[in-house]
Amino acid sequence: LQPSEYAAFSQRYEAAKRQVHDRDAQMRNAVEELECNLELLGLTGVEDRLQDQVSSTLETLRNAGVRVWMLTGDKVETATC
Repeated sequence: LQPSEYAAFSQRYEAAKRQVHDRDAQMRNAVEELECNLELLGLTGVEDRLQDQVSSTLETLRNAGVRVWMLTGDKVETATC
């Protein structure tokens, strides 16, 4: 993703967040426009409960400039470090 592409997305997304009508749909549309032709660089899965040293590992990755996204389907607690 080029900086100019992110800047354009960010402007669209921030404008969508300020909308009074159809805010969710406009935000979703901005994200869907961005999420085209992306290349998956890595993927992993873990059990619901956080394993030992997960928090420190995630912190190390973030400090190294690696963007980490955590997804959860049922409980906020399982995605909180």
